[in-house]
Amino acid sequence: MLIHSPIAISSLLLATLGHMFQDVYHFSPRGASLEYLSLTFGFLFGQFVIGPYSDAYSAVFAVGYMCTFLPSIMHLVDTYTEHAASAICACTVVQSVCEAFLPLAAGPLYQRLGYGWGNSLPAFVALAFVPFTIILARYGESIRLKYQPKL
Repeated sequence: MLIHSPIAISSLLLATLGHMFQDVYHFSPRGASLEYLSLTFGFLFGQFVIGPYSDAYSAVFAVGYMCTFLPSIMHLVDTYTEHAASAICACTVVQSVCEAFLPLAAGPLYQRLGYGWGNSLPAFVALAFVPFTIILARYGESIRLKYQPKL
């Protein structure tokens, strides 16, 4: 579920935005921190001005999110029927902890790979997990019946 979380990838990118503007574009620390302000204005503009008129984009995003995240949740609910809330809660806690500590890996990641490959690596990892989502959606019931948990 962590791989399908846009928050995890966004937090990794946002953790290095200031460093990228300082290292690559030679901004001062003050100028690099102003880039976050421009992102804030852009997000607010998109949310309140463009957002009400962007049903097509919202629909595409919602379908993509539901096709990747929902099979994981459905698998947990179908596997742990009585304890589904606890299973989802446990996965959410693990996901949140990973999302909290993932930005700490950003510095070494970008030092070793650079900004181009450092930004591409999380995308490739996320793409590598797409088949697992399809497998869960298609064969989840047979997997659950074959390997039932003993609670």
